[in-house]
Amino acid sequence: MKIGLVDPRTTPLAEESFPQLGIGYLAAAVTQDVSLLRVLDRRTASREEEEAFLAERFDAVGISAASFTFRDALAFGRAVKARRPQTRVVLGGPHVSVTLADSLAEGVGDLAVYGEGEATFADLVRRWRTSGTQDRPASVPGLIYPEEDRFVRTPPRPPLADLDAIPFPAFHLFPMQAYSSYPLMTSRGCPFRCVYCCCHLLWGKKPRFRSAENILSEIRYARERFHWKGKPFLVLDDTFNLQPGRVEAFCEGLLREHLDITYHVWGFRADLAPMEMIRKLKASGCLSVSMGIESADPDVLRRIRKGESLAQIVETLRNLRKAGIHAMCLFMIGNPGDTLQSTRETLRFAKKERIYLMAFNMALPYPGTELWDFVQSSGRFLHKDFTRFHHYSTEPVFETDDFTAEERTRAFLMARRFERTQRIKFEVLRKVDALRRGEFRTLSWDKVYRAARRLGRYVIDLTLDRNRTEKL
Repeated sequence: MKIGLVDPRTTPLAEESFPQLGIGYLAAAVTQDVSLLRVLDRRTASREEEEAFLAERFDAVGISAASFTFRDALAFGRAVKARRPQTRVVLGGPHVSVTLADSLAEGVGDLAVYGEGEATFADLVRRWRTSGTQDRPASVPGLIYPEEDRFVRTPPRPPLADLDAIPFPAFHLFPMQAYSSYPLMTSRGCPFRCVYCCCHLLWGKKPRFRSAENILSEIRYARERFHWKGKPFLVLDDTFNLQPGRVEAFCEGLLREHLDITYHVWGFRADLAPMEMIRKLKASGCLSVSMGIESADPDVLRRIRKGESLAQIVETLRNLRKAGIHAMCLFMIGNPGDTLQSTRETLRFAKKERIYLMAFNMALPYPGTELWDFVQSSGRFLHKDFTRFHHYSTEPVFETDDFTAEERTRAFLMARRFERTQRIKFEVLRKVDALRRGEFRTLSWDKVYRAARRLGRYVIDLTLDRNRTEKL
């Protein structure tokens, strides 16, 4: 069989970029059962490469999409069908797990895979290969497909129990030289139930973990197979430090084997961060962690069921600063209980705690989350087509009596202006600190150029946001 896999995103690579992890795992799962396997990352592909992909005689093309890339996925699926109508289009990714049968409503996909996709997609491809047909086997768990005037959804596939048994992502099919970071996922599932989060629809509620040795093996493999040296790794777990002891074992392994890497952590909880673990993170090459603080209002934290106190957040922020690890702090505007005044309180908190790296995003409700139900019962949708939502959306998608759309916009612009101001301070303070420590010899023209570009972008954003605010 000949299989193609597609990341449908068309936006250019950001400064921090990495190959699509889900497609990498899918590719690794079907390698043994196909005669030809190609991956297309539309962010890196030239027009000629995309045309060559569309001209290939694939038996099936799998397209993975989040909600905000689903329109791109549909457009590419139509392009596949226009060239070769007999090619099966299989949709997958987070959007399918959230919307289920609705993902096939526009008639583009022949099938959809929901939940964890590796075993389901591999099972489907294996049955197609052995049967010599491309039927829709009802016995394959985790599938959705149309049948006459209805959609059939087979039973969910149980979550993979042993994450160490999953082959490493097939990143040799990607243009690895184009990316700035190598992504690692070391766990799946989250026991917490924040009202805005839909990760349980994809990974389940019970967390599962890779062993420290298995993660270290992938790092060694990446360094050897892709010569991944001088570029950071990026841990993409929803919550990397759910088990602090496992994190410490990972750090100790990096130090013991002298792997000498740098890495960033995206998902990090403040209430599971003992100082000893933080010290080991720093010693083993961790440069930064991302913490979802969301709000400095205790009532908002309670209502979104964050499960952390402001005191825990403050303690961890200060411990990270002592250890020399940068904290990227993520905040949300518009969750239940949030108001224009609570946003001001959050900004005062960030200033008091000397937070320089931060990002403010609008609260976005997705089906299957309690936030979606909250808007249905206690608010008003301004835009209900969540395929148009994006984490970087600047306009509110819902409002409440306590927090109107105009107030949400004002709060967002006010917060983003503060965010840009703090980032400018961070860039300046970091360079001054480097000079003070005598690290100016490590500076290069490329680093200076990129820092100047960032500063210029922040200044432009500040000016534009100030103009928008004045018009409100």
